[in-house]
Amino acid sequence: MQYYLKRYLPVVKNPQKIKIGVKSEGIIVENTPANIVLLEKLIETGISEEDIANEAFFGWMKEKEMLTPTMKGIRKELFLEYMGVPLERSILSKKLLILGAGGMGSTTAFMLAQFGFKDLTIVDYDGVEESEIEKMMVYRREHLGQQKTDALKQILEGTFDYCNVKTIEQKIRGKEDIFRIIEESDPEFVIKAMDPKDVGFRLWLNEICFHKQIPFVNNSYSFEFIRLGPLFAPGITDACDNCCNLWFMKGQGADADFNASEKLFHSYTIHPAISFNINIAASLAVKDIIFFFAKKYEYVSSFSKVVDFKSLELQGEVVEITRHPACKICSEVELDVRSSVA
Repeated sequence: MQYYLKRYLPVVKNPQKIKIGVKSEGIIVENTPANIVLLEKLIETGISEEDIANEAFFGWMKEKEMLTPTMKGIRKELFLEYMGVPLERSILSKKLLILGAGGMGSTTAFMLAQFGFKDLTIVDYDGVEESEIEKMMVYRREHLGQQKTDALKQILEGTFDYCNVKTIEQKIRGKEDIFRIIEESDPEFVIKAMDPKDVGFRLWLNEICFHKQIPFVNNSYSFEFIRLGPLFAPGITDACDNCCNLWFMKGQGADADFNASEKLFHSYTIHPAISFNINIAASLAVKDIIFFFAKKYEYVSSFSKVVDFKSLELQGEVVEITRHPACKICSEVELDVRSSVA
């Protein structure tokens, strides 16, 4: 087996020294012709186990975990390797359901496909309008008038040949619609990226996902605010969106019940939005989904949490959602303590 220098490790020299690696984890050696030759061999042809055993410099680099048996340089994989999360190809075949193909949904879908996720089902009911061209990067002028689902399928499958996009053109009017969509698409993860008229939509989705043991996440944006999460995973997180509603009612009164709230003049009201807010929101959502599947929950910012982020000030507030003693949704799901996080 041949070994090479990991391709994300920079090599920088000055007149006296050569530094290999990043931050305090790097190593420093003398800047000599002999060391330059060793580095050139490591990069150009690779080294063997015998080279490592016979040359202290190579042995030191192996001890510091700077060597790799591949010269591949796919940037996303290098990033995950740097983070200590080797990419498991099996996660790219996970079936994802994206509810909404507007700003948040279409951008999230594009980034997930760009990362390598192959199996996406996208739900929406209306067409691409001028406002979509103005505020997001996915749709183009030639898509005006097309159904968002059809346009997004065309974009994703035309850009990423490994991507298989299924579409459901439907307006969600009740819990039965969500149930049918989930039955039809059989997802392994659900992304809520739509702004329905009924605030109770969240509780319908929560109940069905917990019943079927499907992890899901809520994401949204409006004005200068981005709301990431909460991301709930039945059997892993010990709370659910119904807990969020119950805690909210405790603080604000029974009238604050999601099920009792309905947005008036919904078709008239427009959420002020701008491309950088949408892209930040989608990027953070995709980051959490990737690290959730990698089981690196410490990097999942929305894991049973609501993250309210102000993009203009680069400031945020995090609220952790804990189980409400009166909740009958998540209390019926046994917590896998082996997977839970403190």
